[in-house]
Amino acid sequence: ARPALMLETLEGMLGSATMARVMRTYHERFRYGHPRGADFFAVAAEVSGRELDDFFARTVASPGVVDPAILGLTSEKAPQARGKVVQDGSEVEIDEEKAALLERAADESETRSYRSVVELRQRGELILPVEVELTFDGQEPERRLWDDGSRWAKWEFERPEKLLEVRLDPDGKLALDANRLNNA
Repeated sequence: ARPALMLETLEGMLGSATMARVMRTYHERFRYGHPRGADFFAVAAEVSGRELDDFFARTVASPGVVDPAILGLTSEKAPQARGKVVQDGSEVEIDEEKAALLERAADESETRSYRSVVELRQRGELILPVEVELTFDGQEPERRLWDDGSRWAKWEFERPEKLLEVRLDPDGKLALDANRLNNA
């Protein structure tokens, strides 16, 4: 099943039209020959115009598992800054009492922002780029690519909207994902 899942993941990365061109070109060049894996890898890179050596090294040469996961999501009202703070171009000292007053005023006027934290982890041995969809209250979903090659990430946002939902691989392009239950 792994070769089929690898090809499906590659199609998710390249798109259906590009993958169809890859398969057609591969078939036309090697239909009566004895191709090797390296021949397919070269055709895929040539037709897609992308560097795919790292992808094939991770998915074909390595027996590891792909499993990106969401470890946690918090979205709480952001605390008022304390200490020396620049407001309206001048430095102001905000102590605990003044901070509490400012927080209450912001709550009443509904202008207080939210501090949202998303924790992500690559649980498997293989790390592939993953699309992350963030849904903030009253906003269209935003998409970001988690592709820095790190095993874990912690993203922090301070915005007027509360973060409601996070989804990894929302379009299901990562067919090699071992556990889709930890993607939302």
